[in-house]
Amino acid sequence: MRYGVEIRPSFSIGQSINKDNHLLLEAVRDSLGCGAIRVSRRDNCYKYETRNLADIRGKIIPFVEAHPLLSNKRHDFGLFVNVCSLIAERSHLNPEGIEEVIRLAFSMNQSGTRKTTRAKLSETIEKRVAGLLAKASLVQ
Repeated sequence: MRYGVEIRPSFSIGQSINKDNHLLLEAVRDSLGCGAIRVSRRDNCYKYETRNLADIRGKIIPFVEAHPLLSNKRHDFGLFVNVCSLIAERSHLNPEGIEEVIRLAFSMNQSGTRKTTRAKLSETIEKRVAGLLAKASLVQ
């Protein structure tokens, strides 16, 4: 979080809350051998989710590539794969890489809700970079 923005991938599948939908997500979790299931009060659904980059790259991505999505989520998943690659390459540890991850992330899931705006994230990064540059000039 050197630049004030946490970059962490998250893969999730949601199912509406009814008596058996959690069983579908349990089957997904058990088949993939990673992730957890939780109740999302905000979305009023069960969510299977993993945020572990190694699991995403080693289990989720290969599974989805072997069983391609048949919906409009296919494009978003391709962008997600790109984001995970940038993170694995550690590109997210510099301002330019963070901006690229943010650009890709904001072009995914257009119908979803966001906790913040792209402009606010860019502003946070710019302020941190300016602060780090000012601190570095004081040290010299």
